[in-house]
This record gives sequence, C-alpha cells and structure tokens, in this order.
Amino acid sequence: MMNFEDFCQAVERNVVHYLPPQFQEAKLRLQTNRKVNLGDMVGLTLTMPGSNIGPVIYLNDYYRAVSDGALTMGSALERIAGQGTDALENLRRNPIGTSDFQDLGSWKAVKDKVHLSAIGHTRNAKLLETVPHREMGDIACTYRINLAGPGGADGSILITNSMMETFGVNEQQLFEAAVENTLKNDKPTLNRMSDVFGSFTMTGHPRPEQKEKLERTNLLNDSVTPTREPSAGRNSEDRKEVERNWWEDDPEPDRQEDYGEDRDDDYGEDYDEDYDEEYEEGRSLSDEIPLLVLTTQSMVHGAAAIFIPDVMEQISKKMPEGFFILPSSIHEVMVLPKTLGASIEALDDMVSSINEMQVDPEDQLSDFAHVYDPDRKILLCPGAPELNKEMEKTQEKEPQLDPNVIR
Repeated sequence: MMNFEDFCQAVERNVVHYLPPQFQEAKLRLQTNRKVNLGDMVGLTLTMPGSNIGPVIYLNDYYRAVSDGALTMGSALERIAGQGTDALENLRRNPIGTSDFQDLGSWKAVKDKVHLSAIGHTRNAKLLETVPHREMGDIACTYRINLAGPGGADGSILITNSMMETFGVNEQQLFEAAVENTLKNDKPTLNRMSDVFGSFTMTGHPRPEQKEKLERTNLLNDSVTPTREPSAGRNSEDRKEVERNWWEDDPEPDRQEDYGEDRDDDYGEDYDEDYDEEYEEGRSLSDEIPLLVLTTQSMVHGAAAIFIPDVMEQISKKMPEGFFILPSSIHEVMVLPKTLGASIEALDDMVSSINEMQVDPEDQLSDFAHVYDPDRKILLCPGAPELNKEMEKTQEKEPQLDPNVIR
C-alpha cells in the first residue's frame, strides 16, 4: 500500500489524463494548507494558463478511501478530475476579478473586507501560532478577508501573521476593522431557539421567508432592547419595565398600544391586563427564554459575535443572574441562563457529545461550556482553567504601532 506522499504525487502526475480536452493544459500543483480543526491538508491546485486563480481539491479523504478499499486508484482519479472539472467550468462561467487577489497586499484594499471568525483554541493550537488572534477561554477570535466567489458563492481567506505584517497593521487594528465591518454588514443576532428552529437551509443560511422574522425578533435590536438603563435613582417598577421591554414576544409599538382591557388573546380567552402585569413583573428573562441562539445575520462564522464589544454586556444586563455560553459550532453559540441549575461538568459532557454526534469536524468550536464574568467582561472556561490564564496573559499585551509607518 502506497503512503500518503506517494499517493499525492501519483495524483499530481496522472489526474491530467482524466480531465476533458478543454482543461488538458491546466497547471497542477500540490500545496499544504493548515485548515481550521483539520490540521495540515494537502490539496491539488488546478489553474489554467493566464490565470492565477483555480480550485483546490484536498486529497486526504481520497487517500483514506483508497486505503480502506472503498475506491480504486482509478476511481479516485476520476472523481478528483470530475471535481476539478466542475470547479473550473464554474469559474469559467463566473470569473472572479483577479484584482481582488492582486490587491491582497494592500491594507486599503482589504480593510473593508475583514471580518471576525471564531475557532477553538485547543483544536487549533498550532494554527494559532501563525495567525493574529485574541482568546477567551477555549475560543479564539481570528480574522478573515471575505471575497465574492463564482456564481454568487462567498469565500474567505484567513489572515496570517505574515499577511498582517504586509498590511503594516497590528492585531488591534484588525480587530477594530473587523468589528466595524461585522456591525455594518453582518450584525449580531440573539434569538429564541423557537424562532431560529427551521430557519436554516442546507447551506447554513436562513430561509428567505424566515430571515425577516429573525431580524424582527432579534433581541439585540434597538426596537427590542431597552431604550434606557435602570439606575439607582429609578424605582423597582422602572427597572422591571425596562427588563420587560427587552424580552416581550411582540415588541412592535402599534400592537403594544392596542392592548385593551377586554382584548382576547391568541387562545380566545379574555385578556386580563391586571393579571398580566403582575405576572410580567414577577418573571425574568431566564424564566421566559431558557435557551437563546447568538450568531450573526448571515449565520456564517457567527460564533465570533461573542467578541464584539457590548454584546456580552448587553446579555448580562438582561440576565443578571448569570449565563453560560455553549459552543454549538463556529457559526453560532447557545446562551443558557444559570438559573436552570446545570453543572459545568454536565454542560461540558453535553457539548462534547453533541460535537461528536452532530457537528461536522470542520465546524466544531469547543468541547467546553463557558461562563461570562461581568466584572472582567470576559468568558471563562471552568472546565480548563489553564486556558483562562493564557487568555489573561494574551490580553495584557498591547500591540505597539510603528509611528514611522504610513497607513
């Protein structure tokens, strides 16, 4: 049985014979990329003459299939060639402007395309040595350049330390640009699980008919969050009213004003306003919402919303009893109130089991539940306290800018 290196070289030499005539002149090149959660992956790049853009087909899974006897070498070459052909055809029908790639060395060109992305610290320790990042517990915030792909598809490039040096910026500048772009183009969303359930398509994006609802029920919207903050000078009724406005099921002003003494509710029963006020004043956000989903509007790389300033603080003000962050995937996290009484050990076991059984390896974020510390305004990882120490050391280091560099 050939080893992986021999397999890759055999693919590079022979796959051209399986390509159709129009792609026989494609340049084939092996390259190793370090992928999030997956480690080093060897890919075959196909580029046509006169172009510096082409698809990358990763060979690791093909090698495993051949080694296990699921595919013959010939069948693997046919599938690799077919995958490359489809990608090249798509690229020919929907060409990407090469200027986007040629300008990647310019901070001015990429500044408005930088966005946040979250990855697991434990899973990607080696990768994190090569990319600018900041950490909270077992979760790291990295930075990606978003690019439009062929046929309306979107792609992104992970920013490395060498790219950051080429841009002439530091991690703090990357963070500030990414936060600004995220808030402008893909703002964070916090929804009840019942509102999110059923809204996803197979590609991970919200269904068109559900997107408007998710935006309307976003608990981080100005129309849903309180317009004033309770203070020591306000009485308890004021504070309860502020909290009540935040999680009201239907925050639309016109419906709020239409409430009458004898209005029928959705179940056909008489609406008792006095009873409702007493009930509302006695319950908290945690009573109404046992589980929330925090992501971004695109629902892609949305777990990074935990790093956006004020998002955690905003949730903390509405859950003063405290809350956990459960890393569902790199695309979203779950917010769970502490009042449910779950132990950190049970939550760690639950997150780990869900990752193993339900989340694709490339989408997994962390096996540890996190808790928000409102005093330090950070997430902590009780299941791996050594990660918290590393995170605190990282945050103490302020990057220094070279005043002689013009940006």
